[in-house]
Amino acid sequence: MQNTLLKKEEKQRQKTLADIKRKGLITEISVSWCAEDVLHLNAELTAEQVQDVLHLAKAKHDADVGISWDVLYGWIDVVLNES
Repeated sequence: MQNTLLKKEEKQRQKTLADIKRKGLITEISVSWCAEDVLHLNAELTAEQVQDVLHLAKAKHDADVGISWDVLYGWIDVVLNES
């Protein structure tokens, strides 16, 4: 019974995805953060520290939380405390 339900759900997902692509609708999104954003929060950081903040934000990304100004502030604190 459960296997049949899963197959039905997968079939519906595939049908909807095909419809989205056929209509030329958006299939994905992305948001970018850059060095300038990090420096906006702390202009005293070195180039290496900015890179560390961006690397940590990407490597430790939690999809339930996302990346926000507060998250970047947190990674800046981590980087500064490691220095």
